This record gives sequence, structure tokens and C-alpha cells, in this order.
Amino acid sequence: MKSILLCLCLFVVVANAKQITSSKNWPAQIRNRYLRALKISLKNRLNSKLPLNEQQRETKVDVTHKVYFDVSSGGKPLGTIVIGLFGKVVPKTVSNFATFAGEGYKSMKFEGTKFHRVIKDFMIQDLYYFYEINDNSNEKLQNKNKKNVICIFLYNPGSVTFAGKNTNGCQFFITTVATPWLDGHHVVFGKVLQGMDVVNTIENVKTTPEDKPVNDVVITRSFVEEVKEKLQVKMD
Repeated sequence: MKSILLCLCLFVVVANAKQITSSKNWPAQIRNRYLRALKISLKNRLNSKLPLNEQQRETKVDVTHKVYFDVSSGGKPLGTIVIGLFGKVVPKTVSNFATFAGEGYKSMKFEGTKFHRVIKDFMIQDLYYFYEINDNSNEKLQNKNKKNVICIFLYNPGSVTFAGKNTNGCQFFITTVATPWLDGHHVVFGKVLQGMDVVNTIENVKTTPEDKPVNDVVITRSFVEEVKEKLQVKMD
């Protein structure tokens, strides 16, 4: 009986999911990863011995830094995005991000960079070409440190991660919807604390067929502050 229920649920959920993902115009790779993750998640939940209401438990994580991005498009201010960073969970990843969000590294920083890729109902991505830097002379910059890039948090709206699987680079994106198919593929090192409305505004700008905003979306000001008092965010 349970196997019949599982098959029926999978059929209905996946059929609906295919319709939803096709309407979003996601790239085929992202769409297939989403459907595969959906099937695995549903199987795990139905096969679990725990009641459904106990299978997802709230997780809290400490915020060690706040990053502030003032964003504009076409010369008009869109607002400020405030990102909380998880320095106790992924300290070197956070150190990389905070360095480029703040004082910079060899005159390179996020300030002045653009959100070059925008996919509605998925993410907004910032571009900077120095993400392949590997200079061990600076302790603040530790590229591709594989011991410090795995994080188990779910990808909910506002999750912040570096582009590229298990990398510690400098090209990052912010999710605009729940993206469970990314779990285990990228490093979640922060979450939007304020300014999700700004993220959603960017998500809805007019783009080219290559997902590039028609009008440049620029980080006009960027700075970092350390969090002195205890601050936690929910990752549920």
C-alpha cells in the first residue's frame, strides 16, 4: 500500500512540477536537477519513520558579519541589501566574501560590480572576474578550501552562495525562491536579513535572452560590519 501511495504521489507531484518549471524558462540543467531533488525528497519523507510534522526541524545559525550593498539601476537607487554572514560555520568562505565586500583585495572589491545574470523565480548573480585568484600570501583569501565549503542548510529565498560547486571564489548569487536542488552543490554562507524587496526588484528587471539586465544593476556602495551582539537567523 505504501509503495502504491509513493508512486501516486511521485506521479502527481512531478507532473505538476514539470508544468511549473517549464513555465519559468529555467535552463534544462537546473530544471532536471530540481525534478531529481524533488523525487528524492519525497521518497525520503514517505519512507521516514518520523511523522511529517517532525521531519523538518528549525535550524538557527549565528550571524558574525553584516554586509551592506547599496544598489542602483539606470542611475536610480533601488535600495540596500543587508546580508548576514555565517562566519562560525564557514569562516574562510565568509572571510573571502567580507574582504571583497569591504576593503577589497589588491584594489578589487564588489563595490562597482554589476548583477550580470538575472533569472526570475531563481536567482540574481553578481559578476566579478577575479574569482579564480589563488594567492596564498594573503591569509584573508583562501580559494577552493574544500575542508570549509560544505553546509547543510536548505536553500530558501535570500540564501547567498558562491557560483560554482564547492568553491570559495568571488562570484556570488542570491536565490529568490526555495531551491532545494542546490543542496550539496554550492556553499550557503549567508542570508538576506533586510532588502529582500530590493532583491525581488532586481529579479523582475527587463533582461536579454541571455538573462543579462538591459539596464545595468550596480552595487554603488559596499561595506561590512562585525556583529557584536548575538544574532541568529532561522534556516528552516
